Amino acid sequence: MTQLVWQCAGIMLLKRYRHDIPQPFVMWGYPVPAVAALALWIYVFVSAPLRGMLFAGGVSIAGVMAYAAFARRHPAESPVASTWFRYSDPD
Repeated sequence: MTQLVWQCAGIMLLKRYRHDIPQPFVMWGYPVPAVAALALWIYVFVSAPLRGMLFAGGVSIAGVMAYAAFARRHPAESPVASTWFRYSDPD
């Protein structure tokens, strides 16, 4: 369920901040459908039992930590590594 929340947020952030990349998709009525879907998925998430919310939050945090570890080890392959981590090239 948290994946769907991040997908809704991601599409809005992509359209807002990344005008430099091609966006071969169109969303009719943007941003109303994305905001409505985001609100409904957050409602479904908050309505879930506490144990499920904690599990989903833990999985999300573990995913972010795994991505951060990957981005540190492979900065050239990570699209946001240069903005997250300041690293120096050994050459």
